[in-house]
Amino acid sequence: MARDLSVRLGTDARRAADLLRPLAYAQGQGLPWEDLWAPLASSVSGRHYTDADIAWLREVAGSYVVEAVEDNRSAYRLYHQALAEHLRNEMCGEAVHKAITRTLVEHVPYAANGTREWTRAHPYILRHIATHAAHGGVLDELLEDPECLVHIDPDGLSPHLDRACGDSAQLAAAVYRSSFGAHRTATAERRRQILALDAARYNDQALLSAIAENAEPRSWTPLHATGGSVTSALRNTLTSTSGPVTAVACTAVDGRPVVVAAYRDRSVRVWDPVTGLPHGRPLTGHSGVVEAMTCTVLDRRPVVVTGSWDRTVRVWDLTTGRQVGQPFVGHTGTVRAVACTSLNGRPVVVSGGDDGTVHVWDPATGRAVGRPMSGHAGSVTAVACAVLSGRTVAVSGSEDRTVRVWDLATGQPRGEPFAAGTSRIESVACTQLMGRTVVVTCSWDESLCVWDLETGRAHRRHRDRFTGTATSLTCTVANGRQVAVVGFWDGTVRVWDLESAEVRGQPLSGHTEAVNSIAYTILEGRSVAVTGADDGTIRVWDLAADRSHGLPHIGHAARITAMACAAVEEKPVAVTGSRDGTVRFWSPLTGRHGPLLPDPRSVMQAIACTALDGAPVALSGGNWADLQMWDVSARRPYSHLSTQRHSDRCTAMACTVLDGRPVAISGSHSAWNGGLQIWDLQSGTPRDFLSPRGPVTALACARVNDVPVAVIIGAAGVTSAYVWDLANESLRSCVETGHSDTITTVTCTVWDDAPLMVTGSWDGTVRVRDLTSGQPYGPPFVGHTDRVTSVACGVVDGRALLFSGSRDHTVRVWDLVSGSTTAVLKLPAVCSTVAFADPELLVCTFGSDIASFGFRT
Repeated sequence: MARDLSVRLGTDARRAADLLRPLAYAQGQGLPWEDLWAPLASSVSGRHYTDADIAWLREVAGSYVVEAVEDNRSAYRLYHQALAEHLRNEMCGEAVHKAITRTLVEHVPYAANGTREWTRAHPYILRHIATHAAHGGVLDELLEDPECLVHIDPDGLSPHLDRACGDSAQLAAAVYRSSFGAHRTATAERRRQILALDAARYNDQALLSAIAENAEPRSWTPLHATGGSVTSALRNTLTSTSGPVTAVACTAVDGRPVVVAAYRDRSVRVWDPVTGLPHGRPLTGHSGVVEAMTCTVLDRRPVVVTGSWDRTVRVWDLTTGRQVGQPFVGHTGTVRAVACTSLNGRPVVVSGGDDGTVHVWDPATGRAVGRPMSGHAGSVTAVACAVLSGRTVAVSGSEDRTVRVWDLATGQPRGEPFAAGTSRIESVACTQLMGRTVVVTCSWDESLCVWDLETGRAHRRHRDRFTGTATSLTCTVANGRQVAVVGFWDGTVRVWDLESAEVRGQPLSGHTEAVNSIAYTILEGRSVAVTGADDGTIRVWDLAADRSHGLPHIGHAARITAMACAAVEEKPVAVTGSRDGTVRFWSPLTGRHGPLLPDPRSVMQAIACTALDGAPVALSGGNWADLQMWDVSARRPYSHLSTQRHSDRCTAMACTVLDGRPVAISGSHSAWNGGLQIWDLQSGTPRDFLSPRGPVTALACARVNDVPVAVIIGAAGVTSAYVWDLANESLRSCVETGHSDTITTVTCTVWDDAPLMVTGSWDGTVRVRDLTSGQPYGPPFVGHTDRVTSVACGVVDGRALLFSGSRDHTVRVWDLVSGSTTAVLKLPAVCSTVAFADPELLVCTFGSDIASFGFRT
């Protein structure tokens, strides 16, 4: 190449090489000409060049350059890889990329406030600057620029986040990863809000302030949040629109690691776990959901083996994306589990299913090897393989609560079954522990067991190491230790050290629904776990992560189920109740929170706030009909309210004034003895019991024509509401709300002197009715894509607003009068509760965390 340049261009060869060299380092489809090519040639060579030099090059050496298109703009690259390698010879790649990065940054325009205006940067800069910065050793400079994080391409940044070096850059990388799945499809302003909320969750106030500083006027920006569900171990999040993930497996294709995932829509997709992008086309062919999956090598080619609800086992070539041979047919029920091993030097597939049998297949021919192995009295839910005393065995777990070991050569059981728990076996995995072959099992009864396969004895049995139902597990080595990685029904992932029988570190939190499958692989020399869940995401976790970032506030240990706001010295306080059986007080203005206070009612179902003798109090109800009253100012229990009238747990609560006295009203879940208990808060005694005949699922209070009423959801049917006259203890009316599915939440407000009832439903809509006339107050509020979970009302800038939280991970802010959407706030998980607090604060909960947003004028 050097000779070719010299012969063609003579003394101009060096000039041409200087101008061509930036193309040798260009990313994507190539380098754009406008405003970038000549400055990059100057910075890399140390000699000054202009667009006139680029025009000369195109004229005399245009054959060396190929024109392409990226982002609907012309881009230029070298015509041959050999020329690129020649131009990179004797160059320090890191120094070149560093020079390119600095030049690209210099070409980002300045804003009026003196900061870089990344929104106006050239598309090449936004898409590829992170790659140049990573190779140039200056990625930290980008990560420490909040506006850069908001605007640059997520797919360009994500693969390089591991190269962050400094503390602040590593913290910014952790913040960015927390919601990476949402960044890819978000607009810049939506990404700004997501990043600001994640910075608040990590308690990085400096980054939060810098990101929120340039938010649009009249927007809601995060102020504070707890971060019980953030973890620095999260490496990537792979998202699709295919629904819940039912199975995952890992292998390598063409030398690159891939994740293979099955979805509820019956598709099988292949992903690059580093970039987070799809690899090839989906694998389609099953007529039922794929519930089992494993990877192996067949004829030196990587394949994935899948088992499905359609009762078949199939093998797919991951290089071509095509099915290998015909489906394996033999199971008479859903195939729940598959595993691969070798038998007599030949690869075999082992499968188990709802028919209670274990089958062995030859993947080369698709034929069964031997007869099905039967013995389980229920579905086979899990299989794994091992070598025991020189013989290949399969280990199967079943709904019949046992684990069996099978000799694959003879098809006979080996020893007696293991009684592994008091409920169905969810998952099994084989590994080596202290020189012994063991199988690790998890059961629906929350137990994890380690069994010695040689003796059949329980090596360890634990029910106190975890809380919650384990759904899946795998075994691997992390930091030189044998570990089991366990997924749970609550969406968490925990790592169990098999040698010490201790849980390592904090739970890996991020999934918002049950974890269905776990696999492991090595990614860039580090042990990682890959998890798929009902929330439709695949998460990649660094099992060797040895440090955390930020100082997040940790609140509840389980999902928040109830929340209400009070005021102490004119400052708002949020009171939250959780499934962990505790109540907590939290300041939306400062982010400070008090201690977790245990409540004897265990799982909290309802919380309401009011004033008693001028002091703020909160009331909580849960698994029992009794209530607990709390002194909000002192953050401590105030009194216990007991009744014999309710026969079931308290599910709803509201406060009002009746006959001049503050009262609380609690609703019960019982379908037979449901009703409303009215409590006199000054005396702490039950007052009246109203029986609307049926369970009460939601409750609010209002005044209609100066008469106190309770709006009751549940007892009147799934789409109607009772309006109960509290003064006369009688039914006032039954209002048809117009919802097409179950009402989940209700609140009341007053606007233009009209008492209004606001309801949210499983149908994803919010509807408003005038309580005086029973007529709709405007059209339905439509926008949520899943169930509405909570509603609240408030006034901001003299404008009546309605707030709704949903299972679609958003809070929507609506103009109550016009019905228009004024804001959509993206949350990391399902919004469980939402409240409005003065001065102009929005408070919401998601998972075990709580966050506050302020209105930016």
